[in-house]
Amino acid sequence: MNNTLEIENKTIEKTLNWSLFVAGNNEAIATVYKQTLPQLLFIAYRYLNDSEKSKDVVSDVFEKLITMNSVERKNKLSGVDEKLEVFLKVIVKNRCINQLNIEKNRRGILKHLGLFRNGQSLPNELQKDDFNSMLTLLSDRQKEVLQLSLKGFKNNEIAAQLEISENTVKNTLVNSKKKIKEIYNTFMV
Repeated sequence: MNNTLEIENKTIEKTLNWSLFVAGNNEAIATVYKQTLPQLLFIAYRYLNDSEKSKDVVSDVFEKLITMNSVERKNKLSGVDEKLEVFLKVIVKNRCINQLNIEKNRRGILKHLGLFRNGQSLPNELQKDDFNSMLTLLSDRQKEVLQLSLKGFKNNEIAAQLEISENTVKNTLVNSKKKIKEIYNTFMV
């Protein structure tokens, strides 16, 4: 009986603090964070299999919530209090999936650069410093586009950020990859 009452009180407290947070009280989110942290870390770990990355994802979710202005909070977060835990779990799950997709994109880019052989990791003779040295041979625009792509940005996002067309991004990536692959094949194989 006491456990049920305690759970109800925590749920009420969490809901009240969420409402205060949505209304503009940043400190009220601390209680929500403390009460949901174990569940959210568990969910993140299920996807990422990494404690540090899981902590980072959950922290990023709460950081994003805190940085929302009061108008955004009211527009986007009002009415969530009834399903608060489900809402937070879905956000964390989606952030984990995004993280996995970014990592997959990075591996794909490196693979397309010809730096992977038969699904193996980077050859011993090619370390990060060597790769970064090869990047210096690219033009500033090529480096900029390739680095954004390696960070996991999509072509349309890169185009918007650099104020160029998506086709320019695609062509720049193709040329950058080709140039690095040629250099690699000339000096490393």
